[in-house]
Amino acid sequence: MNLVSLYGRVANDLELRYTNSGKAVVQFSIAVRGYNDKSNFIRCQAWEKRAENLANYFHKGSRIGVTGQLVSGRYDKDGQTHYTQDVVVNTFDFVDSKQESQRLNHGNDEAIDTAASRTNSKIGNTKRGPFENNGNQIDISDDDVPF
Repeated sequence: MNLVSLYGRVANDLELRYTNSGKAVVQFSIAVRGYNDKSNFIRCQAWEKRAENLANYFHKGSRIGVTGQLVSGRYDKDGQTHYTQDVVVNTFDFVDSKQESQRLNHGNDEAIDTAASRTNSKIGNTKRGPFENNGNQIDISDDDVPF
């Protein structure tokens, strides 16, 4: 069985391209924690609608989960043979919240976030866990959904 499951951060900005026949393709790397906490960079590729969705909703630094199949390839360049291994993405999962994703996409506003959390704690607004609502129904708006 050829099944790869990865969880990590997108290591580069995703650039959507199209083949001569009009198929969408995106290639990117995922940084994952490896042996002795060293980072491994795994090359991935996605095609057609998956490629378009990935390019629209993910960027460098986004946390992502993917499953796919490992494919090997080779090409010749300047008289030398190069071997490749990529994960062809079958499914992907959003890991960041919409707010976290937007913060990463628009730069590091850590100072603003820190000041806001200090202000919220002064007026008694403490941050609760994502599933904590004292037994009441949780209202989710369209703005809470990342797609």
